[in-house]
Amino acid sequence: MDPSKYVGRAKEQTEVFLKKVVKPLLEERKELLGMKSEINV
Repeated sequence: MDPSKYVGRAKEQTEVFLKKVVKPLLEERKELLGMKSEINV
């Protein structure tokens, strides 16, 4: 059984989503990356 026969376009759709949605958001907010936050309850 070859799993690639059952996932359709999932791989391509994921790559497009990462490129067009996630990457621009990370670039926009790169100054926030690496910041630490702490919540005490």
